[in-house]
Amino acid sequence: AEVEKRERRVRTLEASREAEHTTKMAEVQLKERLVKEEITHAVELERVKLKAANERVAAATKAAAAAEERTRQIDSSFEEFKKRYRESSEAALIQEIATLKGDLAASESRINKIVQEKNEAIFEKEQHRTNVHKLVRALKRERQKVVALEEKDKGQLRFEYANTGQHLAVGG
Repeated sequence: AEVEKRERRVRTLEASREAEHTTKMAEVQLKERLVKEEITHAVELERVKLKAANERVAAATKAAAAAEERTRQIDSSFEEFKKRYRESSEAALIQEIATLKGDLAASESRINKIVQEKNEAIFEKEQHRTNVHKLVRALKRERQKVVALEEKDKGQLRFEYANTGQHLAVGG
């Protein structure tokens, strides 16, 4: 009986270990499958990154080639400019600049003279305007004085006429 008990225990233990082993193997297989999937995903992600990097390299290479071509064009244009400058007569350019500076000075002088004459004319106009206003006011005052004197003279004449008429009536 004891041997049977031990055998049962051993079988139970073996079955338990076998079940545990099977479970652990299933876990290992699951982990292995997950790791493979992660690796596959990581590899695919790296492929996408590599493709994008290659596209950026191609675009940068194309841009660099365009920049080099533009640089060659600019260098060529600059060389042409330097050649034309060397072929031009510097003395003629200096003479032309001096002539233009003289013309500029003469024009500025004429402009300043015209501005001064204009300012003087405006000042004279304002003086005449002020004088005309003064004369108009003086004329008004004089007219008022004349009207007042005429009224005073008329009043005096009426008074004298009235007084003369009474003397005539009393004496006559």
